[in-house]
Amino acid sequence: MLSLQVCVIQNGSLYEIISLMVFYSFFLAQSREEITVTMPDGSERKAKSWETSPMAVAKEVSKSLSERIVIAKVCHLFFFKKNPPCPFHLPFLKVDGELWDLERPLEKSCKLELLDFEHPEGRCKGLLVLESILFI
Repeated sequence: MLSLQVCVIQNGSLYEIISLMVFYSFFLAQSREEITVTMPDGSERKAKSWETSPMAVAKEVSKSLSERIVIAKVCHLFFFKKNPPCPFHLPFLKVDGELWDLERPLEKSCKLELLDFEHPEGRCKGLLVLESILFI
């Protein structure tokens, strides 16, 4: 990690350096709490917020799974304190489903889906990564 920071400081712009400092200060300020990660089959796993990544969960499930996956899909539940923004939403409830980098730490309890290259969203991510490697 230190070599990456030195590289950014030597080769990066002032904006990149400040962005990195802001990210680290935000990341370090987050409290580490026990969270529940729910898998698609309904099983639950305990994890630590801001420490456990989807890849760590995948390795806990199966080594072969961790070798196949290319991205994770994370769904959080949000509760509105007032009326929902739209009458078609369930009252006080919103679910997101965003694609999540495998090494990015989970922030709170969530439903986690680990996607491999055979999944349509996994295939899109895999092709983007392959394209970025080929055209660097």
